[in-house]
Amino acid sequence: MDQSPKPKLRPKLRLSYDDLKKIERVVNEEAKGEGVAGRNAIRGVIFNRLMSERFPNSVDEVLSPKEFEPVGKYGSIDKIPVDENILNERLTEMADYIQYGKDASKGSTFFVNKKLAKKRKTDFGG
Repeated sequence: MDQSPKPKLRPKLRLSYDDLKKIERVVNEEAKGEGVAGRNAIRGVIFNRLMSERFPNSVDEVLSPKEFEPVGKYGSIDKIPVDENILNERLTEMADYIQYGKDASKGSTFFVNKKLAKKRKTDFGG
């Protein structure tokens, strides 16, 4: 008989297709120059924020201009430019990430580009 504790289930997210497209617009812009691993880490951070009580529970509120630079840069999520073919590729990539079921950000609710932070002198070691 197995005596190991059962893992706690993560809350389920129910996101609309429009919400997924918004997430991918931000991910695509935030992860310019990054590969799949970088994009998955950003997806993980966004999903972790959506599941955390420390953050709002809607995509529009989580992807605020204060938290995600591209949203402020372009004025809104919907104005972030992404080629439709690339957006569709990213949505497929996100589906693969979700089905894999492993959090690429390891529970993080924040991320930092170390090279950019060092250049800006905003790398505080977090």
